[in-house]
Amino acid sequence: MNKELKAQTISGVLWSTIEQFGLTIVKFIFGIILARLLMPSDFGLVGMVTIFFEFANEIMQGGFSQAYIQKQNVTKKDKASVYYFNVFFGFVLYLIFWIIAPSISKFYNQPELTTLIRVMSVVVIIDSFAIIRLAEIIKAIDFKKRTLYMLISTVISGAISMYMAYADYGVWALVFYTVINKLLFSLLLWIGRKPIPFRDFSFKSLRSMFSFGGWLVISSILGKLQESMVTMVTGKFYSPAELGYFTRAQQYQRLSAFQFTIPFVNVAFPVFAKINNDSGQQIKALKKFNQQSLLAVLFVVLPFFVVAKPFVLLLLTDKWLPMVGLLQLFCIMGVFVPIEAINNQYIISIGQSKTIFRLIVIKLIMRVLNLLITYKLGLVYIVIGELVIIGVSYYLSCMLGAAKIGYGFLKQIIELKHLFMGAIISVCLGIAFVMKVDNSYLQLAGGIIITLIVFVLFQVLFNREVFELMLGQVKKIVIRERK
Repeated sequence: MNKELKAQTISGVLWSTIEQFGLTIVKFIFGIILARLLMPSDFGLVGMVTIFFEFANEIMQGGFSQAYIQKQNVTKKDKASVYYFNVFFGFVLYLIFWIIAPSISKFYNQPELTTLIRVMSVVVIIDSFAIIRLAEIIKAIDFKKRTLYMLISTVISGAISMYMAYADYGVWALVFYTVINKLLFSLLLWIGRKPIPFRDFSFKSLRSMFSFGGWLVISSILGKLQESMVTMVTGKFYSPAELGYFTRAQQYQRLSAFQFTIPFVNVAFPVFAKINNDSGQQIKALKKFNQQSLLAVLFVVLPFFVVAKPFVLLLLTDKWLPMVGLLQLFCIMGVFVPIEAINNQYIISIGQSKTIFRLIVIKLIMRVLNLLITYKLGLVYIVIGELVIIGVSYYLSCMLGAAKIGYGFLKQIIELKHLFMGAIISVCLGIAFVMKVDNSYLQLAGGIIITLIVFVLFQVLFNREVFELMLGQVKKIVIRERK
């Protein structure tokens, strides 16, 4: 990895980490306030709706935009083709959601969903205008502007949503949070940018990227389908309040595991794409991304697991207590999130989008089987099944990707052993403290402090190189950005 690419990588990870860390804090604060002001059923209703728009966004984000990033020498025609295809597709999806809204409402037996879907589906159009700008930023490994734009749009939309919740707008506070957030972010992305001329649109350019992006579109459709299945089944067979417990627990996991994985995933793909002819450099990059992404995620997931009950009781109130067990299971799942995502990015970067498609199909089959077996047993059993699925998925991702360059599942686990060992020991000691203390405030504060201190000490004693590498890179880029 040359010095310029290394500097871009460090800068990209830092700014993306700042973005995700800032977003996590902001969303965490707003999430607690909204959870206290609103009912679990409000979150459940929005959860039923949100999965469809995430599904649509995944289709647009995962296909031609990824092909645009992966392509070595992009042209104006490539840019215009991806942009106008996504905008056209966004309007088509909006029309589809408008038409099928009553059917979705009938499926869940929730009449109010028709209006919610028709209002909230505007985010699909808004996202379609922003995708090409995001692709350009990711390709250039330049995340500074995106970080600022994301934070600005999240703070403003969160403040408006909080006011609406306080003013008794109920579920609409959550709906307008999403719509306003997306709109502000898209507008900020286009500030100072010239319009993209339609004359540069080319079907030939679109077809040239379809060999790569086409499989990713199909994979994205199946991937989001199998992810959405759990929420759809939960919404169909359980009450909105129970779905609210499920989606809120999942969202807290995403605020920890997913948010702290995104910076590394965002940077990993363009980095892997630039060194896809050097297996030695690929192994080094995989090793660093795996270690540092898992280290970052464990800092958040471990204390969250330990203090789940006092956290819910003190900050969200006792109406959310039924989600404690779900939250802890989602925290365990979060451990596998970064390393599976990094391995998948490696597979995509070497042009093996068909392999991703196969992995998605396998995951889809596993999820169908899980739901058939567990949907009558309860939400806890559904999530336990999900935990097994993500573990198997990580193993398969390693074997079908990095194993071909000599860096398979066992080698990766061995490289990560100190992180896993430190995690187990720190969690055991943290839980022992929480169980011996009766005061919820002491449980919350002491559980977090003990878990983190034990984990950090273990890494300093047995995994100093990885720990110091991350700290060193942060210091270097901070100095570089000041200059």
